[in-house]
Amino acid sequence: MRMAPAYGCEQVKACCIAAGLPVIDSRLVAFEDVVRLAVRGPMAAVGEEASPPPYHALSYTPLAVLANAYRAAGAEVFKISVPAGPATPQE
Repeated sequence: MRMAPAYGCEQVKACCIAAGLPVIDSRLVAFEDVVRLAVRGPMAAVGEEASPPPYHALSYTPLAVLANAYRAAGAEVFKISVPAGPATPQE
């Protein structure tokens, strides 16, 4: 979720990180890249089985793989480790 600086994003982010929650901060990523990842990329497999690779739109991917795609686009990622395998979302 993108929020304007007036909403205390840094405070919320710090509290989430301190609580051990996974955080993907894409505020510094170009809007077009965030839209591309959100619309054309896979969905996070939270409460769902991950689809088999290759991952694409409408498939479910492990959160670590999705976070790595955002990380590659320049997002700050906290409390989500880098995936061990080379599987990356297809676009």
